Amino acid sequence: MNKLISIITLLAVGSMPALADVYTWSGAAGDNMWGNSGNWTNNNGYYPQSDYDSAVIGEDAGTIIWSVNQGYFGASNEITIGKGSEVICEIGGGAGDFKFNTLNLYGTFSATCTNALGFNRDFTLNFGDISATEHGFFDLSGVTGTLWSNGHNITVTASATLSGNGELELIKLGGNVHSFNYDMSEIEVNDTYGNALVLNSSASSVEDLSVGEYALIASGAGNGGLKILYSAPIPEPSAFGLLAGLYALALVGTRRRRR
Repeated sequence: MNKLISIITLLAVGSMPALADVYTWSGAAGDNMWGNSGNWTNNNGYYPQSDYDSAVIGEDAGTIIWSVNQGYFGASNEITIGKGSEVICEIGGGAGDFKFNTLNLYGTFSATCTNALGFNRDFTLNFGDISATEHGFFDLSGVTGTLWSNGHNITVTASATLSGNGELELIKLGGNVHSFNYDMSEIEVNDTYGNALVLNSSASSVEDLSVGEYALIASGAGNGGLKILYSAPIPEPSAFGLLAGLYALALVGTRRRRR
């Protein structure tokens, strides 16, 4: 029995990619291509290309091209895109599948396609802490062909801090979309005082909201996407002064600790 367990263990280990790793973008090759191993700091002759690999792209890395002509297009476990960075998936007239599990999106992830782009699995789209002026963008409006959801869903996570009235677009779709669903239960919306806004599930525009409310407008159809509509209290001038004072005290405390 022990011998059988050992054989099964060896087979399981042998079936896992030996080069599964966390790849960090360096751009050292200078061509902005995802599929060029010279653009990743690991320097092992590979780039993120399996369900076990994770890719980390820091802030202000510019535009990175993830082409369907590259081997293993769309395959990664977890992808992080920093603020000021963009990954463009160029499918062109071909067909491709997204095969990642988690996308931590603080920059932009976009795609262009005239034929077919599909979701290979359910995945999580994590925007992290966002505001009206600083947030990631999942932009599939460049898809003019077919966007296949294949019955898969997107779980969206975000913690938004907002003031005043407006709308915040996080996801934009294009093309002929085969509808999919969003799990939006992990989206939090707060005002600048830290108070949670109340979800108004019947609102379809900002004008429908009372102060202290928000709405989630989601569509899995063509030209759809996901928006947060909000009407949040605007901090009083005295509140700004209090915040500035607290910041100054924190700064002084930090300097004293450094000494």
